[in-house]
Amino acid sequence: MPSRQAIDPELEAAFARFWEADRPSQSARIALLRQAAGDRGAALDDEAARVAHGLGGVAAMYGFATARGIAFEIEQRFRQGGLAPDLTILIDQLQSALAAPYPDRA
Repeated sequence: MPSRQAIDPELEAAFARFWEADRPSQSARIALLRQAAGDRGAALDDEAARVAHGLGGVAAMYGFATARGIAFEIEQRFRQGGLAPDLTILIDQLQSALAAPYPDRA
């Protein structure tokens, strides 16, 4: 796989536009995670796990490694059903990691 520096600048600019266009969807998904963290229930846990998994995949696709890791940690918490008190902190961290400008070079 080529390094990010080897990607065509026009393609890189297109990815940046796609990333920015997806921000409202990311915000809606973060809101669902927050709701699920506060409202306990198996059905909402399952939906939140799927949402977290999707956010992790999107983050990975765009090179946001930190956000990917946090999203997958959140997914596991929802899948296990025994949510730790730090779930809200993880969701805050995910939101912050996704707020970084594209591309995340960290």
